[in-house]
Amino acid sequence: MKKAKDNNFVFMKKTRAEKIIHSIVFVIFFLYATSLLIPLFWLLVQSLHPVEGYLDVINDKGYFALPSTLEWQNYGKAFTIMEWEDTNMIGMLFNSLWFIVIANTWCLFWPVMVGYIFAKYTFRGRTFIHSLVIFTLTVPVVGVTGAMIKIVTAMGLYDTGPLFVITTGVGGFGSGFLIYYAIFKGLSWSYAESVFIDGGGDFTAFSYVMLPMAMPAISAMMVTGVISAWNGYEQFMYYLPSTPPVALGLYYLSERAQRVGAPTYYAGLIMSCIPVLIIYAFMADKMMKNLTIGGLKG
Repeated sequence: MKKAKDNNFVFMKKTRAEKIIHSIVFVIFFLYATSLLIPLFWLLVQSLHPVEGYLDVINDKGYFALPSTLEWQNYGKAFTIMEWEDTNMIGMLFNSLWFIVIANTWCLFWPVMVGYIFAKYTFRGRTFIHSLVIFTLTVPVVGVTGAMIKIVTAMGLYDTGPLFVITTGVGGFGSGFLIYYAIFKGLSWSYAESVFIDGGGDFTAFSYVMLPMAMPAISAMMVTGVISAWNGYEQFMYYLPSTPPVALGLYYLSERAQRVGAPTYYAGLIMSCIPVLIIYAFMADKMMKNLTIGGLKG
């Protein structure tokens, strides 16, 4: 009760103009959040329609017609009927899972290490390489994809599944490098100097001091990385066509939705959203926390 009273007291201290502005902002964000839920609700309703006669119902009653019976078995059919390149729904889920694991462990390790080195150590060519990384990120993907496919094919890595992701994930550069560079740049070097005074080395300073301090931000990046990897399809489309993940498989199947039945396809879309929603529900608090935690005392 005390906490509620304190909150009411803080709210009462606001001026009338502030209350009006905050109320308007709340309504805008509430309407925006509601608009994001409407497509999910529409998918859920459409996924419960009977497959047979679905087009007749849509033609007669429109796309917002309610199902005559709830066909929950459409979700079971999605696992067995939906296939692409001899890969069913279970295979697509497996491809997405191994990609998430590799992308958020092995492929995460390298940009963290490289970002730390560039942020905390000075060496010849450091500024040039940092500028070169920024420049390469401005180059459109369509400008380098053709050359990259030829290089990957010449190296024997084209369409090799996890081997391609592991091999190409050791660069340590890219957008992730810039993010981790900024994270470590914001940490005071005084922490590492304290380790050096106590007789520790560079590895000790990184492993036991700097990395744990950066872990809240890195953990938040891992959560967004999981969501990004689950939704990602570009690498699979260009380099791994025989191992489609959920995102790419459902994209291809959208052109053949009538073959498997539109409600079954919509059921597959709903199932593809569930893992991301669960991850966000459990990790939203970690993502929203204040990541600027200090440890120095003046």
